[in-house]
Amino acid sequence: MAKDLDVTYEDMRSAAKHVVKEKEKINEALMGMKKYIQNLVDTGYVTKSSSKAFNENFQEFVSGAKDTIDGLDGMGDYLTMAADKFEQIDDELGKAAKR
Repeated sequence: MAKDLDVTYEDMRSAAKHVVKEKEKINEALMGMKKYIQNLVDTGYVTKSSSKAFNENFQEFVSGAKDTIDGLDGMGDYLTMAADKFEQIDDELGKAAKR
């Protein structure tokens, strides 16, 4: 029979911290790629129109990716909040059961 609930608060809180830490690494990689592409369109791929169009498209990609990556903060916050709430309700239920 499947369990209805199996929660380890510290695992959830650790995962929240991990998500935020990995977000920073992903952002660093994205910014490195942005700098690399900017250098490319400044010095190694310069045309009347295609390099400019490519750069605009890439900048739009970076913006969308950054918005998506920033969503990881919300994921981390959710995990922390869920762990806190599960722990709180468990404590409350434990106290109520002793009455």
